[in-house]
Amino acid sequence: MDVFSAALDSGFAFLRDAAIAAAHELGLFDAPAAARAESPSRRMRALLAVLDAIGAFDGPPPPCPQVPREGWGRLAEVIRTDRPLPLGPTSSPEPTPSPERTTSPPLETRYQQHLLVASAPAARELVARLPAWLGRDPRSLLDLGGGAGAYTAAFLDAYPAARATLVDREDVIALAREALARFGDRVTFVAGDARELIVGPHDVALLANVLHLHGPQACADLCAAAARAGELVVIKDLRPDTLQGRFFALGMAIYTDAGDVHATEDILPWLPELVAEHRLEVAEEGFVLTAIARPPELADPAIPPGFARVLARAVAHERASARRNTPSENARTNTPPEAAQSNTCPPAFRHNNVLTEPREGPFDQDPADAVLTHYTRAMPARRAEQLALPIFHAPLDWSRLPRLSAAIDRLNAILIGAGVRPVERAPTLAALYERTYYGRLMPLLYGDAHLQREGEPHAIIDRYLVAPLVHELCHLGPERPPIDPPHLDECIGGWLAIHVHGAFGDDDAIYGAPWLAQVGQAVARTFGIRAVVRAHAGIEPLPAWFTRAAEELGWRDWTARRSLHLLADTMDPAPWVALARSRGVPEDPAFDRIIIRDALRAMCLVSERDGAGFRTRAEAPPGPVVVAEGWMTTARRGDIDRVDPRYWVPIAGTHELRIRALDEIETLSARLCSA
Repeated sequence: MDVFSAALDSGFAFLRDAAIAAAHELGLFDAPAAARAESPSRRMRALLAVLDAIGAFDGPPPPCPQVPREGWGRLAEVIRTDRPLPLGPTSSPEPTPSPERTTSPPLETRYQQHLLVASAPAARELVARLPAWLGRDPRSLLDLGGGAGAYTAAFLDAYPAARATLVDREDVIALAREALARFGDRVTFVAGDARELIVGPHDVALLANVLHLHGPQACADLCAAAARAGELVVIKDLRPDTLQGRFFALGMAIYTDAGDVHATEDILPWLPELVAEHRLEVAEEGFVLTAIARPPELADPAIPPGFARVLARAVAHERASARRNTPSENARTNTPPEAAQSNTCPPAFRHNNVLTEPREGPFDQDPADAVLTHYTRAMPARRAEQLALPIFHAPLDWSRLPRLSAAIDRLNAILIGAGVRPVERAPTLAALYERTYYGRLMPLLYGDAHLQREGEPHAIIDRYLVAPLVHELCHLGPERPPIDPPHLDECIGGWLAIHVHGAFGDDDAIYGAPWLAQVGQAVARTFGIRAVVRAHAGIEPLPAWFTRAAEELGWRDWTARRSLHLLADTMDPAPWVALARSRGVPEDPAFDRIIIRDALRAMCLVSERDGAGFRTRAEAPPGPVVVAEGWMTTARRGDIDRVDPRYWVPIAGTHELRIRALDEIETLSARLCSA
């Protein structure tokens, strides 16, 4: 439970009674609903929001309670005069746990001690997630408006080599010095107005439970100060659409000139443009915004803001590594990271010049420059070359694209069922691709082998390009905020594409897609297709425990491997599947059968590289298929005999079978399900 819920739980009856008493005194129960809705006063709107939240207008007016005529008991007076109560030694700007807090002499000390204890769980969870958001372990924190130091203490406990600077008023600093004495000189205290101070650069600048104390201009100034001083800006505050948020907004109306519980859409203009929103598991009533400045090279509008944020984080990480004189393994060995893992990764994957070796120029290029060069020059240039081909501009007759049309129809049925905007058909291939998430930035991956084929455009598109096109369409549009980390986002998009267009038995399927998509399938199996699609569209996040752990896993993997494509090891789905299933999965035999069928199909895939690129075909494997400890494997052939690609399956025990023909897969699926 966070500080907001703690305060509300201990004082809810008093705060509710104060709001109802003010409503009676102001005659709100006698006013028409339309008249109440038209109130121009911010303070009145805050009171009405609370009354709506507690259901005061849902039936007959509740009885008028008796409340002390001080603090919240003067709410009607505050609204009539439209002026806040003066802050003194016995008043607090936030909802009080009980009426007693308004009469206790050492209020500031008790209040800050209360915050120190109540904020601790959220503080620990937030600082644990900083490496995922920053891209590395943080070494310094600037805690603006840090109070008695709940977040500073959690930070210094979590990162023993780090330092922190806490900024607040002089009287609060005295309390913080006492609370943080055990950290010695690892923490620096600065008294003053955070908006006016010039503080040296820090890895993280934090505004935790601060913005609601101020109006829009002061909040903008605070965010600007944080952006000047921190590589990563972190805002933690309360959502206005919660009961806690509405009561706190009313508290701000009583005691401050302009304080309010600000919505995320109001905060966004105050922050560096690359922003992501998160939830803390222990503080669902709040939100966390992380922001990082976009490097000038990433200002191109063709780069989706969500992806620009990912690139900015990668660039910042590489530049920080360079400053510490610790060049990546790539730079030291002139070898791409995949090639260094030849004992675990098939040569075909290592030779993929689109995803696993996309660097342009020598491998000892500065890592940050390599990222920027790849995504701001090499990939856009390659996309422009593709778009110059005639096939992209041939007018489309959708009646002549039955496979692509059917895949889009299946995708749209899922999107509409999840409350997501469906995919619209377009007059040309170029127009269709431009509407996808990467369509204005990247070439059509895996399309090179077929884009210059001779023949009628509809026949080529519907025979060879459906799989890569559907994959890109399943990433949805460029305006969506992508799931963090990039690997999980790619896995969910990959699974969704296979789900609506399996392409099994075709030689146009995306190479290696099952090894990527099974992670997305595991996530969908755990949380349900609708929830995963809504999260993929940026509408409603998956549970906080999962998103937190996925961010940490993804960015920890990337900072270790430093792959330019930003993805984790495609051939090692185990950590991701384990995470998705770590808290159990509901019963769903029908979905389990689909998983088993897809696993058997994956065992039949043969991928080869020719002069035009990768080719994928399906044939029965020559050796047995083995299921053991929840994973299905088969002996591979050709140049990847050293690796047994694995596919997770919801099957207990050990089983061995042979696939003698592709049309046996449905029968074998049923047999394994019964086992």
